Amino acid sequence: MTEILIKPKFNIKKNIDFTYFSKINQLPVISNQIKKIQVVYSNKNFCLGDLFDVQIKISKLNKKKIRLKNSNIFFDNVGYNWENDILILEGDTGSFLGSKMKSGKILVTGSCLDFLGCEMTGGEIQLKGNAQNYLGSSFPGNKIGMNGGFINVQGSAGNYVGNSMRRGVILIEKNVGDFCGSDLIAGTILVNKNIGKNFCIGMKRGTLILLQETQIKNKIFF
Repeated sequence: MTEILIKPKFNIKKNIDFTYFSKINQLPVISNQIKKIQVVYSNKNFCLGDLFDVQIKISKLNKKKIRLKNSNIFFDNVGYNWENDILILEGDTGSFLGSKMKSGKILVTGSCLDFLGCEMTGGEIQLKGNAQNYLGSSFPGNKIGMNGGFINVQGSAGNYVGNSMRRGVILIEKNVGDFCGSDLIAGTILVNKNIGKNFCIGMKRGTLILLQETQIKNKIFF
């Protein structure tokens, strides 16, 4: 398996958009090609190599393992449209992690902001920390959320987990906030600890499993 190490040249303190980073899935493993991938930092266009050091350890296997070091909450859209390869983020990350992901794996050692795995259709996301709101949901204004794949959050998640979800599995190992499974079309959500109020509003099909007994103090609307 070819390993690619990507490390910031300085401390990223403004939003950086990784929407086009998934081009690395199709590119040959050539340093100059990878360094030319476009990113947007502080509303200005840059090549990846302008902001990051890139190191490559080549093997004969087709799959790539990409390790993105020192990530933080300013790293948005990482893993957008991701497929086939393994992406490891060493740190936290911003919003829209793994959105529209097709296949492969994304592993995060920290936490993330909103819209984790929104509209993903396949693949696997493992998050060691916490996620904020709209995990596995649709993009704002769209009607269909997560449509396949698996998301595992080892910490807690915020509000509207699985909003408009159609397929796939979401496992939250700690707590979730309010409105979990709202407008759920199909798919499975598992919550290991406590759940907030008003879950499964507008639910059509699908499954919500609470893995331990929990006290529900608020009225629940189905």
